Amino acid sequence: MSRSTTGNAPSLQFQRGDGGLRLKKVRRAAPAGLKQALLAFGLIAVTFIGLHEGVLFVLSWSKLEIRDVRLSCPNESVRVGVAQSLEGMRWGNILLLDLAKVRKRLEAMPWVKEARLRKVFPSSLEIGLTPRQPAGRLRRDAVYLVDRDGVELEKAGEGAGAELPLFVDEGAFAEDRADKLRRAWECLDGLSDAERRDAAAIDLTDPANAVLTFRTAPTRVFLGDGGFEPRIADFLKNRDRWTREYGLLDYVDLRFDDRVYLRPAPPAAGANTLSSKEAR
Repeated sequence: MSRSTTGNAPSLQFQRGDGGLRLKKVRRAAPAGLKQALLAFGLIAVTFIGLHEGVLFVLSWSKLEIRDVRLSCPNESVRVGVAQSLEGMRWGNILLLDLAKVRKRLEAMPWVKEARLRKVFPSSLEIGLTPRQPAGRLRRDAVYLVDRDGVELEKAGEGAGAELPLFVDEGAFAEDRADKLRRAWECLDGLSDAERRDAAAIDLTDPANAVLTFRTAPTRVFLGDGGFEPRIADFLKNRDRWTREYGLLDYVDLRFDDRVYLRPAPPAAGANTLSSKEAR
């Protein structure tokens, strides 16, 4: 007969030992995403440091310092004057040169109408200049050469620009200068090349009456405030006939569409004064 061991087996009880148990802390590995982020940040930092050092090297590289400035201009005297004004200028690194700033400085010079600039690597700068062209003389405190934009180029020295018409205003162009010069150009634009060379002066004092005179005769031509071209053409067409009939003329008044007033020049001292005449 077999013996059952189950009922007679001693019961097991959990008993805490006398010594304390050691607990081992489990260290969790850093997530893979964090490692990748740290690695990417490190690479970016290294890249930026490299770029920074590279940029500093390029900007301080002596081979990129502008050493050759080439000026071209159809007017040699303007080219020489601009070249002299740029002597001793430090241009610096070609990459840092502000072309707009240089262009503004050049175009502030009276004789320079337009400046075109181009960088030529590694160390050259090309500058092309369009000079202003004197188109008249303007009398203020002195006589100045001016271009079509009304820019005063320089004082007209002895005989300088003598072939150009003289613009006159009793107020020395202190007021309405732009409008007065506009009327002056409008008068001249109605003339042929030969007639423009013959134009001596335009008096712009009266805003309602531009007064033109020619070199070949002292007659003053009253043109009014507009419509100059047909009036000047009328004067040039009839000038010789009027002179034959009435003698040397002081002025011809063409301000009216239906009539012309002629005034003979004052007679020599002691002679009888002639009255004004009307003709058509």
